Amino acid sequence: TLPADEADTVAHPWIRLFARALDGSLYLILWTAAQWYVLRWFPLTQAERLASGVVDWLISILLVFLLEPLLLSTWGTTPGKALFGLKVRRMDGGKLTWSEAVRRLAGVYTKGLFLNIPLVRLYFLWRSYKACREGEPLEWEEGTAYTIKDQVGWRAVAFVGAYAALMLVHYP
Repeated sequence: TLPADEADTVAHPWIRLFARALDGSLYLILWTAAQWYVLRWFPLTQAERLASGVVDWLISILLVFLLEPLLLSTWGTTPGKALFGLKVRRMDGGKLTWSEAVRRLAGVYTKGLFLNIPLVRLYFLWRSYKACREGEPLEWEEGTAYTIKDQVGWRAVAFVGAYAALMLVHYP
């Protein structure tokens, strides 16, 4: 069982957003490595780069739906969440099952990010930000506890360093 002080949902929308952004960047790096070193696909022309962008978007969503539930059901966190001291647990303190993690992520993508559709996504992000800032549990968090260990300054510095390193790897 979670201690009483850890049972509330984390009301830090920016920390949560930065954690998700770092995870997304990690998944994109995995795809880029597979694209370059396994598939030997190097988009050169404008048409190839456009096609690659669409494929990158689809593959990144697929990777999120494969990796995030796996990580949440085994570790109870993801690399981005771990960097910020965040954990996602069931209310009894146990880790989410894989299917619970998939259901949670489906809620994130449909109710929080609106399938990542540009412009419309901004409205849904704003709506989620507002609810999170006010300490309201988000729709996809029903039955889960989203906790934070601490808010020490080194975590923000580590995030900037990790994100910069990922960008250097991805855009050399």
